[in-house]
Amino acid sequence: MTNTALITGASAGIGREFARYHAAKGGDLIITARRGDALNALKAELEAAHGISVTTIAQDLSSADHAKTLYTALNGAHIDVLINNAGFGGHGKFVERDLAADLDMIDLNINALVTLCHLIGNDMVKHGSGKSSTSRPPPATCPAHCKPHTSRPKPSYPAFPKPSPKSSKTQASPSQP
Repeated sequence: MTNTALITGASAGIGREFARYHAAKGGDLIITARRGDALNALKAELEAAHGISVTTIAQDLSSADHAKTLYTALNGAHIDVLINNAGFGGHGKFVERDLAADLDMIDLNINALVTLCHLIGNDMVKHGSGKSSTSRPPPATCPAHCKPHTSRPKPSYPAFPKPSPKSSKTQASPSQP
């Protein structure tokens, strides 16, 4: 059984480094980003260096519909690790920025991320295993002074409820720090 990771935003930066790390550990990859030429160059590098299989999907994820298109393009591939890395942030004063660009940012950083987590997460639950990581939380795209309501620490909750030892019902509980 292979250890296949889907990495979004893999054409440069942290996403590219995640791909290199996973390949060095012997895992197969499905890498996606807007720039197909950069993906193909990374594919050639990783397959030659590590003898693993790399599938590239040039896909803009700037909307939930695009994330659904990516999921369809996976054609039922078994994903063991999902690394959501695609994203960008706004620059400058909020009220002076282009509204369409900010809405694209929200679509990519939040809507596409949630869509992929939901679709692939459901597959992982059906397979009984899988891991998911987001390289940075969506609120990281705005300085703390823009988001005082999200900049303080919050408890972490498990993605899937655990059975309570006191009852047969399932319930989510905060993780212990």
